[in-house]
Amino acid sequence: MIPKAEPRFCVTDTHIQGYIKSLLGRQVSEQTLVAYRRELKAFQDALRTTGDGLTGITALRAHLAQARANGLKPASLARRLAAWRSFLRWLAETRQADASQAGVLLGQLKALRPPRPGRPLPKLLSVEEAVVLAKTLPSRVPALALRDDGRSAAEGTGPSPNSNTPIIGSRDWYAQWSSIRDHAILELLYSCGLRVSELTGLDTQASGPWTGWLDLQANELVVVGKGSKLRRLPVGGPAIEATQNWLAARTRVLHELGCESNNGPVFIDRLGARLHRRAVHRIVHLAAKTLGLSQPVHPHMLRHSFASHLLQSSGDLRAVQELLGHAQITTTQVYTHLDFQRLAQVYDKTHPRARRKAKGFGTIGS
Repeated sequence: MIPKAEPRFCVTDTHIQGYIKSLLGRQVSEQTLVAYRRELKAFQDALRTTGDGLTGITALRAHLAQARANGLKPASLARRLAAWRSFLRWLAETRQADASQAGVLLGQLKALRPPRPGRPLPKLLSVEEAVVLAKTLPSRVPALALRDDGRSAAEGTGPSPNSNTPIIGSRDWYAQWSSIRDHAILELLYSCGLRVSELTGLDTQASGPWTGWLDLQANELVVVGKGSKLRRLPVGGPAIEATQNWLAARTRVLHELGCESNNGPVFIDRLGARLHRRAVHRIVHLAAKTLGLSQPVHPHMLRHSFASHLLQSSGDLRAVQELLGHAQITTTQVYTHLDFQRLAQVYDKTHPRARRKAKGFGTIGS
């Protein structure tokens, strides 16, 4: 008896665009939108697989198996499945495409379980490294060779006819103020444990639901975290001073560019526009490289360092959860494992019985 072939389920670009538009109404982050577009493109491609006569759930299973074989991590597979299920649920509820077939496919996908992801401990800096990086003198950060989109600077490089008054847009002009901005960025990332999107989303004053703002009179920031949730954060003295120095320079830069300086983004690029997240990654990476730190550094590593160092000093997990803006305490608990790991390393290095030899069993505690 010839088995009945699965009906072909088709997803168009219009369906995907409609779903992404529905996500915008739920105020999801830009990063979530980018990730879901990518996962739904993979969903569309998987359904188009016809070389082996695969359709429906068999095509999706084959795609996921191949992605796993190609090295896609369990957490990424779980996100892909979650995006596919959410999309199919939307198709069924809004009766887009073939709603009944979308419901059937959704039920089949619910039966799939991705591999259990591990819990790798986040990398972080020592207290000494983090403090040195945060208080890096502006002259130590080589912002001169960068554009604010993270690529090498190629325009505006002509020499100034008067060395005391560099041409607006030139490298010399950019170097006069960009390092002051970079210093404030480093201080705020470590002082407040900010995500990059929270940092670049800061405005000089409250201006709308999508951006945070500075409240320097109260020595605080209001940031927009995941799920568009607002939280208020205290700011340390060195970070306040670095930010005030940058705001003074920012006013002058915007005046020279002929832009409004009373409001708008705190951190700007050489055109006066909001600084891009890629530029923040380059700023942090180059600052750490210039200081000769023991490992490559990215902005989120400063957030991990902030949380771990705060937990080591206070032992207050709930307070760290609130400052980081974690919805679940289990997300914050990873830093307790880091603290235990650090204590275990101290024990192994210093306790006289930690590395006792036992015949036939190697080194205990190694």
